[in-house]
Amino acid sequence: MDRFKSLQAFVEVARQENFAAAARRLEWSTSVVSRAVMDLENWLGMQLFNRTTRRVSLTAAGQAQLLKCTELVNEISQLKHSAEVLRDVPEGLIRISAPVFIGKNFLGPKLPAFLSQYPGVRIRLHLIDRKVNLIEEGFDLVLRIGELADSTLIARKLAEVRLLVTASPAYLEKRGTPLNAADLSAHNCLVDLVLEHGDRWPLKFNSKTPTTRVSGNLSVNDGELIRDLTLEGVGISLLPDFFVGERVESGELISLLDGQLDARFGIYLVYPQTRHLASTVRLLIDHLSIGEPA
Repeated sequence: MDRFKSLQAFVEVARQENFAAAARRLEWSTSVVSRAVMDLENWLGMQLFNRTTRRVSLTAAGQAQLLKCTELVNEISQLKHSAEVLRDVPEGLIRISAPVFIGKNFLGPKLPAFLSQYPGVRIRLHLIDRKVNLIEEGFDLVLRIGELADSTLIARKLAEVRLLVTASPAYLEKRGTPLNAADLSAHNCLVDLVLEHGDRWPLKFNSKTPTTRVSGNLSVNDGELIRDLTLEGVGISLLPDFFVGERVESGELISLLDGQLDARFGIYLVYPQTRHLASTVRLLIDHLSIGEPA
């Protein structure tokens, strides 16, 4: 039996001096109230009430315990009320970690609406390209790319990202357009070190080689810089579509080898498995998940 429920039953029966009246006040059945009181008596090892067919009265032991139990019921009720208020008016700090380019280009645009809706919430966002330990480093949420290996955590898929090979019209006019993976060996390929592929792009070179090894004069762990240099005509790049999609639509960049490239990865929101996830964290998870795959 729930100890709090037993305490509530004891206090209310003492007030009403009647099990049926206490049951009506608590909106429980009389049998539930009776069992709750008996459970408390068994747990304490003492009889709390003298029971007759006509009336119920406190024993000396029951009288001695009533004040303490009443105080406990009031304190726990206040605690539950405070928790309900916090759920209704979210406030507090949420600690998040995300890879730099995911934080800037995916998470960043979604935060203003959330912070506007919940002005009492503060977010501490760490943009880190290494894989952090969510529990040991004290984060509430972590954004990760790719599948989750740690089964003790929950991973919620927020989006699927497609990779695109692109180049500027000026570069292609000068160096020619690659028609297949093998042609990339004659081109300057700019490598984004944040992506797990590195210089092995997911383009089939032949039936036995699922990736193509590329080379160029720049490798850097910053997708924005790679995109900007691609726009300047420095070379060909492999980047997530949210970096270059609009530029392809505007014609500033040309998408290449589309029929040979099928590279996608998920963006996942990772958090601990717990029944009592902070309401602020739950609200942010729901906010980030709107319109995205579950």
